[in-house]
Amino acid sequence: MSKMWKHYCHTEQEELEVGEGEECNWCGLDAEAVSIDGFDKAVIGKGEQYNLPPLLVYSYSRICKILRDRDGMSWEEADDYAQFNITNVWVGNRTPMILYNEYWEDWKDDESSS
Repeated sequence: MSKMWKHYCHTEQEELEVGEGEECNWCGLDAEAVSIDGFDKAVIGKGEQYNLPPLLVYSYSRICKILRDRDGMSWEEADDYAQFNITNVWVGNRTPMILYNEYWEDWKDDESSS
């Protein structure tokens, strides 16, 4: 029997087991894709760069929302934490991409007024 690796599939929104050396049939990621622990719900897809394997893409606003809801941070604390501890980390070519999506300004205005 071949070895399996566990992976949170953003397409199926659940943890799946995938055969060693294989990629997920649903999202296309392999075991080498780097994830940010505790932020599975912030994954919005996968990204690709020329001649490099796929990587996970996270929503910055979802990361901050998770920090606010889970850790009880204010908007400013969540923003500072995410900037220093998540967006400024490099772990090689498979470092996840962070998307500051088109809703950023609306989200920031809504969250800062609450």
